[in-house]
Amino acid sequence: MAGPILRLDDMIAHTGLSRSTIYDRMDRKSPRYAEDFPKSFSLAGTAIGWFKADVDAWLESCAATARSGIKTKKVLATPGHKGLEMNAPSKQMTLASLPMPSNKLLQKPPSTAKPTNAQSSTRRSTQKNNLAEAIVDGGRINDRILHHLQLKEWTPSMGAMLISGIDPLTDGNEIPYGGVGLDGVELHGSNHRFNSARKILRNWCDWEEDRQERHPQIAPLHFFEWCIEEGIETEWLNLLQELAGYTESSKVDLTPARFAMLTNR
Repeated sequence: MAGPILRLDDMIAHTGLSRSTIYDRMDRKSPRYAEDFPKSFSLAGTAIGWFKADVDAWLESCAATARSGIKTKKVLATPGHKGLEMNAPSKQMTLASLPMPSNKLLQKPPSTAKPTNAQSSTRRSTQKNNLAEAIVDGGRINDRILHHLQLKEWTPSMGAMLISGIDPLTDGNEIPYGGVGLDGVELHGSNHRFNSARKILRNWCDWEEDRQERHPQIAPLHFFEWCIEEGIETEWLNLLQELAGYTESSKVDLTPARFAMLTNR
C-alpha cells in the first residue's frame, strides 16, 4: 500500500490517543489490546509508522459504530405481571409506566449472579463505542487547536481565551461576552471559562504595567512561557502545550477518557 505515513507523534496528534494507549492497543498481552487497531510497520531502526489510509479507515469504523448505536432488549417483570420489552435507546420507560413490585420482591436480597457472556459482550461493545466517540471528539478539538497554533502571533486576549478552552473567532483585543468553546459547546459570558479568561487577561495587563512594556501580539510559545512564570495552569493549557510540542508526551496523559471528561464539563 502506498500513501502518506504517520510516525508516532503524527499518530498521537491524528487520533488523539496517548503514546501508552497506542502501545496498549498493539500489545496482545495488554487488557486494552484491540485486534482491529491499525497495524504498524518498521521504518528504520526502532522507528515505526502507520499508513494514514489504514488509520483513517479505523477511525471511520469507530465513528460508524458509535453513530449506529447499540440496541439491547431489557425485560422488566414482577410476579403476576408480563415482562415489558424495551428497545434501548429508541424507547424510554418512565417510573409511572413500571408495575409496582410486591413486598416479597422488595425483600429479595441483591443478586450475586455473575454477568452472562451476552452482558459482558454488550458492556465491551458499549465501551468501544464510548472510546470511538471520544476519539472523534478529541480529533475535532485537536483540529481547532492546531489551527490557532499555526498562527505566528496571538493577541493577549486570544491566548487567555485559548488556554481557558474558548475558541477566539477573531483576533480582537477584548474578551467577548459569550462564544463557542474549543469543544464546540455554546458558552454564555458568565461561564467559568470566560471568568478564567478575564482573570488571565487582567494578570497579563498587570504584568505589562509592572514591566512598563506593551505587547500587542505575542508568539504562542512565548505566551506559554509567561503562563509558566505566572504559575497559570489549566487543562487546556496542558493540551495546547502538548500539541505544540512544548512538553514531552510521556509527561501528559491525553487519553480519550480525559477528552471525554473535558468535553462534558
